[in-house]
Amino acid sequence: MAHDDHLWNLLGMLLVGLAATLLGGCPLRQLVLSGEGDTDAGVTVLGLLAGAAFAHNFLLASSPSGTGTWGPVAVVTGLAFCVVVGLLMRDKG
Repeated sequence: MAHDDHLWNLLGMLLVGLAATLLGGCPLRQLVLSGEGDTDAGVTVLGLLAGAAFAHNFLLASSPSGTGTWGPVAVVTGLAFCVVVGLLMRDKG
C-alpha cells in the first residue's frame, strides 16, 4: 500500500480477495499449482503479470503521492466485473 487513502486501500484489497475467490485460491496457491503443471493456474499467473505491467505502464497503480487519476475507476470497474461474473456463474442448483 503506497499511500494513506484508506478507502482505496480497502477497496483494492476487496477486489484482490474477490478475484482470488473467483479464481479458486489466493495468488500464491495459483503460483504453486502452476509449478505443479496446472495449465489453468499457469495462465492465471501470466494474467497476474500482464495485469501488473498494464497497471504500471498506464499509470493505474498508486504511488506514495496518492492514487492515480484512473486507479479508482479501474478498482470500481474491476469490482463491478467480479460481482457480475460471480452472480452469473453461480450454481443454480
